[in-house]
Amino acid sequence: MSAVLRKELYIYFSTPLAYILAAAFLLGNGYLFSVAVLSGQPGILGLTFQDIAVLSLLVTPLLTMRLLAEEGARGTVELLLTTPVSEIGVVLGKFLACLALVGGLLALTVLYPLILLVFGGVDPGQVLGGYLGLFLLATVSVAVGVFVSSLTDSQVVAGVFSFVVLLLLWFLQPISLAVGPPVGAFLAALGLSTHLTALSQGLWTLSDTAFFLSMAAAFLFFAVLSLESRRWR
Repeated sequence: MSAVLRKELYIYFSTPLAYILAAAFLLGNGYLFSVAVLSGQPGILGLTFQDIAVLSLLVTPLLTMRLLAEEGARGTVELLLTTPVSEIGVVLGKFLACLALVGGLLALTVLYPLILLVFGGVDPGQVLGGYLGLFLLATVSVAVGVFVSSLTDSQVVAGVFSFVVLLLLWFLQPISLAVGPPVGAFLAALGLSTHLTALSQGLWTLSDTAFFLSMAAAFLFFAVLSLESRRWR
């Protein structure tokens, strides 16, 4: 697994894609934060966390789309599966490499609450809860991307469908309001925004954390099954 992890990190930092996406991510968040501050909107920190979350959902599929799809397109997936690394090791290595990159991007946004701390003050609990939520959201986003990338040899298809899945999971909570109970309550419980909102307000609960970790584990499990099925194709 460590060999796969090092290889993926090297690929990320030896190509311009990661730097371009990082620049776009930071510029986008910087612009939205500036607009929120200058307009004097209430609850700036909560809005900032929501903006960071949405932009991370846009960036993550572009980082995950090549992870396994590229291996299939180049015909190297069979070679990869014949190495001593297990399917679980391959999936976890690629997952952790991308998660480390996304986590690094999130860490760079700590500048925003620091600015608010200097000029207006912020609740440390909300900051910690918000960043915990963002990182947990990243674990699910990357896991979804790894799974979808394992299903196709096309990076474009992987990127598009990863984005669609994440968008659907994000909007389950507002969709649930239109559906109504009891189906609406079930959909809301599966919505990423439902659990992130609580954390971004500093309301940490074990159930929210367990939700994100369980969701990520499920998609990684499906990715392993998908990779294993390639042995028989």
